[in-house]
Amino acid sequence: MGVTFLHAADLHLDRPFKGLSHVPESLSHRIRQSTFTAFQQLITAAVEHKVDFVVIAGDLFDGHHPSLRAQRFAQKQFQRLAKNDISVYLVLGNHDFGLHQRLEQTFPENVHVFPEDVSVQSFQKEGTTVHLYGFSYPERHLKQRKIDTYEKVDHADFHIGILHGYHEDGQDDHDVYAPFHLQDLLDKQFDYWALGHIHQRQMLHDDPPVCYPGSSQGLSIKETGEKGAHIVNLDHQYGAAIQWLPVHDVQWTDPVVDVSQIQTAEQLSEHLEQIKEQLRQPQTGVLARITLTGASPIKRLLLEPYHLQDLLDTLHEGEEEAPDFVWILDCHDAVVPEYDREALKNTNHFLGDLVRLRDTTETIDDWLEPLYQHKRAGRYLASLNQQEQQEVLDEAEAWLIEQLSQAGEGGALD
Repeated sequence: MGVTFLHAADLHLDRPFKGLSHVPESLSHRIRQSTFTAFQQLITAAVEHKVDFVVIAGDLFDGHHPSLRAQRFAQKQFQRLAKNDISVYLVLGNHDFGLHQRLEQTFPENVHVFPEDVSVQSFQKEGTTVHLYGFSYPERHLKQRKIDTYEKVDHADFHIGILHGYHEDGQDDHDVYAPFHLQDLLDKQFDYWALGHIHQRQMLHDDPPVCYPGSSQGLSIKETGEKGAHIVNLDHQYGAAIQWLPVHDVQWTDPVVDVSQIQTAEQLSEHLEQIKEQLRQPQTGVLARITLTGASPIKRLLLEPYHLQDLLDTLHEGEEEAPDFVWILDCHDAVVPEYDREALKNTNHFLGDLVRLRDTTETIDDWLEPLYQHKRAGRYLASLNQQEQQEVLDEAEAWLIEQLSQAGEGGALD
């Protein structure tokens, strides 16, 4: 006898999705609604797959003061599961911490919210018993090694650990909450570890499975690709089988486009239209940030004021009302001019001096200091990191060489 369940995490209902002021209202509304849509599709999948129960490994809500709308929406989705005799086992994470008692009173009886100390919940089905272990965050900044308090309880056919936490063996870009090492989990001898907190899908171990399903809906350009959940079947005879289930409504992507073979503005526009169609997904919205790379004469065009914005306006045509929209958020110019930089560097020409100066300039902090110290402008300026400073220097070099080369063609440099 086996069991089938859905493992999801990091749904982040009520996510505000800031920075959408430049996106049309119809699309920004859909983006703000996307976490709700993904959750609804996840519940539909649980019903269609006839799972025995659903595991949510933290951060159902984006904050610990969720709106009444978000709470009622979650309640209605859980009622759908109740009508199909599907239980829910829910832990609260570092975003929706401290809601244990309130949600226990709000959600239907098929939803089991773990308390703030590690405890065991039992699920039974036709003679098969499953023990599920977990805890809910009492506060946002939980630094304790809660894994040390997980203890296996006998008399169950399967043991499932639920943990919203930080994997210390391989992560370097997330907050260190409820930290653990992989070996800590394996030592518990559970049949499956349902993890949350890391928004990228990861399989830390195969047997027993130790999994992050990632978020159910990408929340920013840092969270590209498909987002969803796992359908898991545990069977002692055949082992564990895991099926990936995409449920996102809007997908983020950041393609890099080589324009080395592009010679004109018309060719660039046509090429990006083709890229846009390649990104299109059936009934799913796509938000893209394109980076243009390569050495091309179109660098001269890209340096012209407003050219990129005109290009974006063209790419946006017809997308605002499309159910399968592809909206280009930004088109980052990393194209370099077609000139031999090393050869130029070795000349006695003024342009050679310019290139050599660029190579010896590592920071522009001194140049920007008067702006940062300005009593009015300073409050609105954020300091540039090293990468941003290098991009500014690269753009400045390309622009100056382009302008001075054009002047030289007209005789001004002779």
